[in-house]
Amino acid sequence: QTLYSIPLVGFIYFKFFDIVNVFLIAVLFLPTFMRLQSRNRKTAVPGIVLLLTSVILYTVSNQAVAYWMNIDNVVELNRLIQQSSSNARLGHLAVFFLYTFGIFITVATQRVALFSIWTFRLGVLANGIGILFVPLWVAGIPYYLAPIIFAAPFTVMWQFNVAMHTMKRKTNLTNKDKS
Repeated sequence: QTLYSIPLVGFIYFKFFDIVNVFLIAVLFLPTFMRLQSRNRKTAVPGIVLLLTSVILYTVSNQAVAYWMNIDNVVELNRLIQQSSSNARLGHLAVFFLYTFGIFITVATQRVALFSIWTFRLGVLANGIGILFVPLWVAGIPYYLAPIIFAAPFTVMWQFNVAMHTMKRKTNLTNKDKS
């Protein structure tokens, strides 16, 4: 009943904030791709493909938009709830591509010395732990999402580190233009 009467609960249930997170990750890594492309174009293209695949799969699997469009239609909301388990597989595939992207971009940026060694280590740790959900999910282990939960703090630190390096680079470029 809460799902029908409090929209925020519905948005949380249908993972609206997860899709916002995926889009923010894409925005976060756009400057990284631009810098990577100028140094090694062959490496940037597969990274962009992995990220866009993840964003598209996650968008297609997410039901938050359908929830928002049918917030007053109880029959449609019941159908969405029943359908949510079939969309979970597509969502898990999207998360797999997102962690694969994370490992790929971490290694690619380290090869061209784009970020610090600590950013590299955090990226390998966060994405390495997170991608462990795949063999657990395939094996049918009930707690297959545990690696994603354990990877979350490292993922936040890694993404924060990437953002700080990106902002630092932008600030250094701006200061050079002024002098």
